[in-house]
Amino acid sequence: MLKDGLFYENDDSIISFFQNKLEKYNFSLKREETVHIFADMATSSFNKIALLEKNCIEIKNFVQKQLIVKIKLDSSDKVTTMSLGETILLIGRDDGKIGIISMFSKKKEIQFKVSEYPIDSIFLNTESIVSIISNDEIYVTNIVDRTILAKIKETSTITSIVGDNKKIIYVVDNHVILYNFKNNKREILYTGEDIKDIFYNNRLFVLDKKKLLIINNRHKSTKIAKIKADKFTIMQNKIFYTKSNKVYKTNNLFLKRKINNTVRILTVDDSNTMRLILKDTILKNFKNVEVYEAKDGHEAMKALKKNSIDVMFLDWNMPLMDGEEVVNIINELNIYPDLKIIMATTEDSASNVKRMVNKGVKGYIIKPFSISSIVPLTKRIIDIVLKGRDV
Repeated sequence: MLKDGLFYENDDSIISFFQNKLEKYNFSLKREETVHIFADMATSSFNKIALLEKNCIEIKNFVQKQLIVKIKLDSSDKVTTMSLGETILLIGRDDGKIGIISMFSKKKEIQFKVSEYPIDSIFLNTESIVSIISNDEIYVTNIVDRTILAKIKETSTITSIVGDNKKIIYVVDNHVILYNFKNNKREILYTGEDIKDIFYNNRLFVLDKKKLLIINNRHKSTKIAKIKADKFTIMQNKIFYTKSNKVYKTNNLFLKRKINNTVRILTVDDSNTMRLILKDTILKNFKNVEVYEAKDGHEAMKALKKNSIDVMFLDWNMPLMDGEEVVNIINELNIYPDLKIIMATTEDSASNVKRMVNKGVKGYIIKPFSISSIVPLTKRIIDIVLKGRDV
């Protein structure tokens, strides 16, 4: 059975697949290309398409029209779903096994058992970690080590899984669930009326009834568009969505128009003087910024929850809770993925710097600091924040 859907290809094209037709639209060149598909099952991703017909799988380069690999399956195998990554094809079977075909080795796939029930869907988090749905259970699986990282039991049909190497976000019973499989924490991010689809790319977008929303770190939603659709994706500030087996796109640059370009900065230091220097320097040299203050790690955590902070200047040496402890807690919580942390300290040890960079710290300034050290670093971090918002 062919599965209709909406797919990416590179940065300037989109692929839609409906009713035996694969359509590629390049919106830079404003050119459309259509290929008619005749197969038992097909899936597409990036610039490739995988076709299953009579127990034979062909993976082709859709742009160059070249055959990448052809694999003959055993006649007893019953494929229930396929998912195509950049370098691999994953095959779900009715016996609960998953098969992996590498486009590099071009050999028959490796198989391993995941579930006692048929595989319903496969979603790629990364090239090595996938989310597999079987019998209303999610198996977060490392396909390189062939290990199950998490097994999540739900009471209803699971749809629209997105994720990375730490977490997955999925929809069940009109709830958007965040599950961190590194620490087995489950959290409801949003509850809707009729959730059709979700999309995640540094920000979480939810299509609920006729509303397209952004869900922020405080679990609040902001409506950014009104569309009636089944699936959607976002590319170059445009919404592409499917309705009645056709693909549509918005023409307005809605992200530039709707998303606030204010950058919120938090300075955390037990010294009033240091906080004042930072605050005055930032406010005098940058527009569209808000600066908040905290005198220790405990106040910093409260400020993060309250103010949707984008950038945090964090002192290393503080009483009660030092800067490294704050970073450790933020990493454990894993609910501030877009927060940019700058360490401010008298420490200049290379090993300390390397350790904090490995924990996600984006910059480092040595006390006592000057305007010449604060301004360039702040500008670079603000530019990164705004680029992530597409403003």
